[in-house]
Amino acid sequence: MIEIKSLTKIYPPRKLGIKDLSFYVHKGEAVGFLGMNGAGKTTTIKIIMGLIKKYTGGVTIMGHMNPIASDMYKKVGYLPEVPYFYDYLTPLESLRLYANLTGITVDSNTMTALLEMVGLKDVAKERIANFSKGMAQRFGLAQAMINDPQLLILDEPMSGLDPVGRKEIKDVLIELKKQGKTLFFSTHIIPDVEVICDRVIVIEKGKLLMDEKIANLLSMSADTYRVSFNREVIDSQISHIMLTSKSSNLYTYHVNGYSNAEKLASEETHNGSKLLEFLELKPTLEDYIYKTIGSRKDV
Repeated sequence: MIEIKSLTKIYPPRKLGIKDLSFYVHKGEAVGFLGMNGAGKTTTIKIIMGLIKKYTGGVTIMGHMNPIASDMYKKVGYLPEVPYFYDYLTPLESLRLYANLTGITVDSNTMTALLEMVGLKDVAKERIANFSKGMAQRFGLAQAMINDPQLLILDEPMSGLDPVGRKEIKDVLIELKKQGKTLFFSTHIIPDVEVICDRVIVIEKGKLLMDEKIANLLSMSADTYRVSFNREVIDSQISHIMLTSKSSNLYTYHVNGYSNAEKLASEETHNGSKLLEFLELKPTLEDYIYKTIGSRKDV
């Protein structure tokens, strides 16, 4: 569905946007596109959508080498990072406008169903000028689906949403994936990528940093264990183990390595402590992303 080969974009005078970036997105996949602010995510998406035309490298969309000259956009839904809508129109009027611009005919029932899907059915006849940022973002997703696209390219689709709105959009994306749609979206919300996506692509300073199936990442063991007892550890011979939490007589430790955790459990049960928990801690996608990019708060 998407193939990027050796993509490079340099902004004048010599500001690097993207450098030698290559990746692909298969049909039916959901791929999360991650990176710090300024990593080049939006630049890449704009190139894919034909909004940035001067670059080197190859961009193929659904088999079209030159997406700007083809009509393949009728099969693509797009939500930009900062969508703009005509404030004086209602959602229904706007969807009809976007359908006409795309060259398709959409009936009222279809438009109402789209608005219901993103939680905006009750405000279908209100002016978009009265919408909050989150409501506008949800409407943006509805307009991206007006042509029943095979491929959805979304730049920060969860941006500006409250927890309820974020869950609604996440559920919509999961349902679209079940329908066989191909999803490619950038986001800073890594747990959502873990739930929705099959694969994650991470870029940094315009270069590919990671391209991996999420299932492969999550199947790897962090080899860390949480061990809890009902009283304080006595005379432990494992000097690097530190107490991580204490509540009344409950003492919890995080231990690196199974042999160390087993030794701790054996020693302390022998010394009179009651073993309450011996649990391997499975890493999350967020753990891997932070480890890959570095200990940074804004991914």
